[in-house]
Amino acid sequence: MSVVHASFNTVDDHLLRAFIERWQLATNTFHLPVGEMTIALDDVSTLVGEYPEDVDKRKAVKLERLKAKFSKVAMRDSAEKRTYAIRAYLLFLLGYTILCDKTGNMISVEYLNLVSDLDQIDKYASGTACLCRLYDELSSASQNSTNSMAGWLTLFQSWIYEHFPYLAGGTLKMELEGPLASRWEP
Repeated sequence: MSVVHASFNTVDDHLLRAFIERWQLATNTFHLPVGEMTIALDDVSTLVGEYPEDVDKRKAVKLERLKAKFSKVAMRDSAEKRTYAIRAYLLFLLGYTILCDKTGNMISVEYLNLVSDLDQIDKYASGTACLCRLYDELSSASQNSTNSMAGWLTLFQSWIYEHFPYLAGGTLKMELEGPLASRWEP
């Protein structure tokens, strides 16, 4: 199985696969020797700091194209152009994190409606969306017919490290800046 690398500099494919093999579709839990466990909405919040040409035939946009086209917008540009840049940036972030697909470099244009009303974005339950997406990906990846997984793997891997620190195999930073996931150095 291949795992799409998104957000983490080092994704431990073997570790993630070991947990995927223990994922139970019926209960959305990992069946482990220590009992059943699952990734909860609180984990999303504490680990990653969330409270909860260009278009191909599948109607997806290349993430790097979004970055290239809108990263040069400046304050002197029109308000409309700045708004487009903000929407493109948010879509770019969603494409690399919560809504990461198996290509790792595209996002479906169907998600444009998520960033259409910037005044409403703070009311979205992004943590809930992230968790639902991760559950769906885990459920799909746990099937024998699936050979890859997408989703916010930083959350998945940092959840494993947080609950099973001996599996981290790296250094735990004592000085913490940012979300809990940033304290794990592979």
